Amino acid sequence: MKNTLNVKMLYQFYHHAVKAELKRNGFSADIAKKINAEHRKIIERAKEIGKSRLLRSYIMTSYFIAMNRSTGKSAEENYILFRDGLCASKLFHKVIGDVEQYLDPKKCREDCNDLQTATSGNMKTIGSLIFCQGRKHTT
Repeated sequence: MKNTLNVKMLYQFYHHAVKAELKRNGFSADIAKKINAEHRKIIERAKEIGKSRLLRSYIMTSYFIAMNRSTGKSAEENYILFRDGLCASKLFHKVIGDVEQYLDPKKCREDCNDLQTATSGNMKTIGSLIFCQGRKHTT
């Protein structure tokens, strides 16, 4: 896959949130560099998907895979780091908003009515988007 501007922006979006969470959890700065290097390798090998609405999910997944290969933690522990990093990110909430904003009928696309929602603790997942509920935003 080409490392286009959209790919770089999405990567930075996730990396910014996770990097802060890694720091809060006592990981060294080298881990963030390892994740960056591994993510670049994954993107270079990835199949091109063009201007797809799935690019955000594609980059989120490739970033999560890079975390799994770089941190030395289990997938569950990396998921918690990833989730907590996004929940604490003010930028995430400015861009995505919360569940109610995302599902607002005035802003919602036609496919919003078909989305399945799953609720788990303070998280709500809609499609591939993760929304945080009841957590203070600290980043």
